[in-house]
This record gives sequence, C-alpha cells and structure tokens, in this order.
Amino acid sequence: MVLAVLMIGGIFLFPIWFIKLDAPQFPEGGLIMYIWVNKITGYEENTLNSINILNHYIGMKKIVPDAIPELKIIPAVLIAIAIFGLAAAALKKRWLMIAWVAVFILASIIGIYDFYTWLYDYGHNLDPQAPIKVPGMSYQPPLLGVKWLLNFRSTSLPYTGSLFAAISILLAIGGIMYDYFVNRQKKTKRSTFRLLKSSEVTALKKTEAFFANATAFFLIMLLSGCSVQPQPIVFGEDQCHHCKMTIADKRYGAEIVTRKGKVFKYDAIECLVSSIYKDESIDTSDIHSLWVIDFSEPGKLTDATQCLYLQSYDLPSPMGMFLTAVADRKKMGELSALHKGDVLKWEEVITRVKNHQLPSQ
Repeated sequence: MVLAVLMIGGIFLFPIWFIKLDAPQFPEGGLIMYIWVNKITGYEENTLNSINILNHYIGMKKIVPDAIPELKIIPAVLIAIAIFGLAAAALKKRWLMIAWVAVFILASIIGIYDFYTWLYDYGHNLDPQAPIKVPGMSYQPPLLGVKWLLNFRSTSLPYTGSLFAAISILLAIGGIMYDYFVNRQKKTKRSTFRLLKSSEVTALKKTEAFFANATAFFLIMLLSGCSVQPQPIVFGEDQCHHCKMTIADKRYGAEIVTRKGKVFKYDAIECLVSSIYKDESIDTSDIHSLWVIDFSEPGKLTDATQCLYLQSYDLPSPMGMFLTAVADRKKMGELSALHKGDVLKWEEVITRVKNHQLPSQ
C-alpha cells in the first residue's frame, strides 16, 4: 500500500497525457503538447505558441495554462489521496484500502470526463469571426486514439504519468487481495486450533509468490514504459531528417533518440553525423542515444557507438560517404576481406564526415 502511494509521486514527474498534431507543413515530428497534472507544455519551447497560432485561424480558443483551474485543483486532490493512502497503510484496515482505491478510481474517472468536456468545448465553441470557416466542421481532438482534423492527424494518448496512476491502483488492489487471503488462512488456523495442513501452507506460499511476482511485473512494466527506445524505420515511407530523401535501402539507415524520446530518422550514417556536427540541427546535450542499421542484418538498428564501420568504394552508402556499419567484429572481418577499405570506429567516422574524407583506397 505504501508503494502504491509512492507511485503517485510519478504522476507529478511525468505528463499524464499527450496530443500530437502531424501535418505536411511540420515534417520534423509534428507538434506535440504534453498535459501534466499542474501545467501544459510543448515538446519545444514555442510548440504551444505554434498551436495557438494555428487555432486562431479556425477560431479555437487560445490555450492558456494559467487560466485552467483544473491544473490547480488536480495536484491538491492527488496530495489528499496520497495522505489518505498513507493513513490506510498505517492503520492496516482493509476497508480503508478499499475505500482508497474507490476514491482514486472515481477521481480518475471524473478527471477523464472533465478532460473530455474541455476537449469538446475547445473544438466546438469557435470564434464566428475566424479567418477560416468550414460549415458544419468541429475540431474536437480525440480523447483516445487518432482523428483527422482537416489536414492534421491528431493523436491523443495517455503518457507516463497515467502509467504511474494505473500501477498505483493495481498495487493497492494487490495489497488488498493479499491481505484478504493471508488473513483468511490465519482465521482458519485460529478457529480450528490446529496447525495448517501442508496443502494449506503450500496454498499460502503460492498466494504470497503470486503477489510478489505481480508486484515485480508491474515494476518492470513501469521501468520499460519510461525507457527511451528507437523506432523501427518504415522503408519507402520515412523521410531523412537531414537530406529529406525517402529512406529506402534496408542495409543503411540511422536514428537519433533524444532524452525526451523524440526520434529523428536518417537514410545514411553521414546524414546523422552531419545533422549533429555540420548543420547543428540536433543539440548534442539533448541526445539520448545513436543508432545505425547493421549491414549484416538489414533493417536492424544497433548502438552506433558499439559498431565498426567499413569505408569502401565497393559499398556506396546512400549519400556518398561509402560508410557501412557492422556490429559483429567477425562479420566485419569477413566484409573487409571482400571489400578493400578502411575499418573505422565511431569517433573516426565523425571526423571523416566532418572533413568529408573519402576512403583512402
């Protein structure tokens, strides 16, 4: 129960929802808005302002976080729920734990309904003097899922903070069930004035093991949900962030994953390096990890810093630097024996791309 209450802290540390707007005029990942328990932010500093400018043209209200009362009410409600949960844990009363779960679930339902009504008002109550008017058109973003609004693809989904809330409730329910089964065994023992039979002892141990494993599972799910990972490249559809070419060759490709989980895709290693060190469109302090396609396993992304690279005129990469990545040293030995060239480490690749240095052979 205490662990369930501690999970509430995670709701304050991460956004609980996000809304993403994709459109051709925003090719670099679209516009992403994060909804927290106490604020609304954009993926970038000017994202919220950009959304407000777009909304102005179709008559939607301006998003002003300071004017939204729920962003002041929700934190207070969560703190009250946390205090209630600690009291239930300290008193060790199952009925208090059940009441806590009921209150938390009810508060979550009310919050989601309030969010829906906010989206409805936001998308339907339009300024009649708006520059762009489409008769009969409303612009309510979806509560959950994907919806097309004119040429914008709007995606609305729960985010990490909501995962903390769900795990908090599930841990509390697990604690209640555990308490129920253990106390039932104890009552049986006291009422019959005898030791538990071996079968009952086995059942009790299985019950304890079940809830221990369930807790571990939920914690693992929490950690995996908070991790930042690359995304599979959709060949023939995804566009290179640097050169804007369609990524087509499954033997080549690369990705940058930022600390906030945003992914930038590239059709070649040289495009990724150029994006960081030449046009500086990616801030090095914002990079979480770098990934490249393993030439020996087409389509598979691997850690760029752990690969070896063959720069050979025999293997032309998409953007003319002749760079090929291989993760396995043995496979690199076999490849370099077939194709004359220079075997490089990641730092050497960066230097050569920055200087536009071609293979020496």
